[in-house]
Amino acid sequence: MAGAALPSSGDRRWDIALRNQWNVLTAIFFRDADSRHGRRFLLGYFASAIEPLMIVSVLAILFTALGRHLPYGESILLFLGTGVFPIYLFIHTSVRVRQALGIGKHRIRFPIEQPLDLVVIHGFQHFLTSVVVAALYFFTLRLFGVDDAIPHDPLLALAALSAIFLLGLGVGIINSVIARIVPIWDLIWPAISRTTLHFSGLYYVAAFLPPTIRTWLVYNPVLHGTNWFRQAFYVFYPTFATSKAFLLGSGLVALTFGLLLEAATRQYLEARE
Repeated sequence: MAGAALPSSGDRRWDIALRNQWNVLTAIFFRDADSRHGRRFLLGYFASAIEPLMIVSVLAILFTALGRHLPYGESILLFLGTGVFPIYLFIHTSVRVRQALGIGKHRIRFPIEQPLDLVVIHGFQHFLTSVVVAALYFFTLRLFGVDDAIPHDPLLALAALSAIFLLGLGVGIINSVIARIVPIWDLIWPAISRTTLHFSGLYYVAAFLPPTIRTWLVYNPVLHGTNWFRQAFYVFYPTFATSKAFLLGSGLVALTFGLLLEAATRQYLEARE
């Protein structure tokens, strides 16, 4: 067509680069799925979600047996579920990113594949599985009569999980570098990460705590993710101890620092290994 602007060579290069990157990520996705779980890919990933479901069950039994007052809402399973799923998304993402970099050394790579490509796909697979399992959990609660189990703002819930995933991805990349220098870190970090259960609002409402305690807890970005996620289910959930900007900022800082640290130490660590 006369007068139509032709794409510049720079635009074409970007288009080709993006297409190639997409093709590599797609290929890694199916290769990783097949190598980890074979034809039972979905079953294998869903099996990894058993831990948060067990935590919900155990805590619900303890709350009932001890006669403890429900911190918020009318369903203990809903309250605990809205805490466990975002917290465990952070825990498992920060742990499994390290696994992705570790197994990447022993695989045949595609010609233009980079180690961080495997991290992105590995993390995305876990994020997708976590979202699906959480959706099934809350849908089941709704079937059993828990009206608030369907979030009044699904996009808000998804945004909260995405922000927590970003934080877990950044922390996971940092841990991957530390663990390659100090191997015992692979045992230390999972134990440390699970202590976040007690400081991230799993079985309490941070806004209801005494100011002296709340002042320290708000420095934990995962706590803000838990509060953010719960706001999608409870219309009037208190927002006093919630800062979305703090969680997003922490995630971006962790991811940026992790990428820079990985790039700076890549040649040294590969030479060591």
